[in-house]
Amino acid sequence: MSTAIKVVRNTVIQSIGRALMMGMSLISMALITRYLGPLEYGLYSFVLVFIAFFHTVTDLGLKVIATREISQDRDSSGNLLSQTITLRLLLSFFSIFLACLIINCMNYPLTTKFLVYVSSIILIIEALKSTLDIIFEVSLRMEYVAVSNLLISLSFLILACLFVYKRGTLLDLIVVSLVSNLIGLLTAYFFSKKFVKIKFSIDYRLWKKMIKEAIPLGIAFLMISLYWRIDVIMLSLMKGDQAVGFYNVSYKFIEMGTLLSGMIMVSVFPVLSERFKLDPAQLKIIYQRSLKYLLMMGIFLALFFVILADKIILYVSGEEFKNSILSMQILGFIYPVYYIGALIGYMLIAIGKQWINTIFNTLAVLFNIVLNLILIPGYSFYGSSLATVITEVVQVTAALIVLSSFKYTPSFKSITRSLFAGALSLLVLILPAEVNSIIKVILALIIFLSTLFLMKELSKEDLSLLLNKPVIQER
Repeated sequence: MSTAIKVVRNTVIQSIGRALMMGMSLISMALITRYLGPLEYGLYSFVLVFIAFFHTVTDLGLKVIATREISQDRDSSGNLLSQTITLRLLLSFFSIFLACLIINCMNYPLTTKFLVYVSSIILIIEALKSTLDIIFEVSLRMEYVAVSNLLISLSFLILACLFVYKRGTLLDLIVVSLVSNLIGLLTAYFFSKKFVKIKFSIDYRLWKKMIKEAIPLGIAFLMISLYWRIDVIMLSLMKGDQAVGFYNVSYKFIEMGTLLSGMIMVSVFPVLSERFKLDPAQLKIIYQRSLKYLLMMGIFLALFFVILADKIILYVSGEEFKNSILSMQILGFIYPVYYIGALIGYMLIAIGKQWINTIFNTLAVLFNIVLNLILIPGYSFYGSSLATVITEVVQVTAALIVLSSFKYTPSFKSITRSLFAGALSLLVLILPAEVNSIIKVILALIIFLSTLFLMKELSKEDLSLLLNKPVIQER
């Protein structure tokens, strides 16, 4: 099986798994948001977001570095994975200490602090689980990742139903999250034994080498975490838990869509790293084609969420969260630039220029904080939504220019055509409100794809690749 087909196969597996997970997540979200309401859901969201900051400390970029090293040296995969697990386990304990220390120094109620203390346990579970996933990603056997993640979503859904039925507290909901993630970890460990033998061991020389390479990336990931989550902390401090609840409902839906780019890049990144070492010319081709498809997917998702925002929010979370509709429509426009940005970030890592990610992400955080300080006082969570989109556009545009300076220049004509087709599709918004929203989405998709075909941006070769069929070249 060729590498290209393996990547497509793994992307399809992940897509199916992610679709099932998203379905279960939507049901869980509907249960939880309708049960808790904006205020308590805002507090729950704050706790999860606060803990999410410390995931970066448990990683420090080690997962990406380990993935790259194992991709290039399969014979040492067992030792590399074992060393990474041991190191990340130690970092997890430090992260828990740090999270508890910082929340204790902040001016939050004791109840909020206690929820953070309990929730911090998930740092250990997720660090071990994500490290075990490396061996599946490198082997392009993503079905194992899909199964373990599906079990997390399924167990969370079942326990969430029990939580609502028993009229549980926020503490009970945190425990539900811990138990479901533990099930996923145990499943991943069981599968990993088919590939490598893992043992806890210490190799200080290897640790030093990995940490040295990972720290610039870890700082970049920390900046990314701050960039995507600092608005929730700022909203919590400036506008309270209810504003966080409204914002996070719309953000959660948007986040589900961004996960697709992550799934694709998990399959593509090992190939990018391998091609950079073995065939730089082919790397440029893979980069261009990946950018093309990711941009198209991003534009379609933007159309989907902008058109269906009201139906999604009201159907899933109810009238109490109707203020989240406009926030979702604003955030929906982030998809095209986010998908391009994900590819650019991994390209920089693959060619050994990860320090550039650190610089851009640091500047983006500062820019985003300033925008939030300006927009939140007057526009609350709508301001946060707008600040997120503006920052992403500025950051990705700058990163695209810098990557081009390393001779990885994309087809700007292709980008322009896709954006034009997407903008043209938004004409469906002028249709009367009586027209069914699903029909509007279908019409938008038809306009989008038809425009791409007319501009020859989609070809038979593209369709053959998507359908996993060989292309017969004309003589």
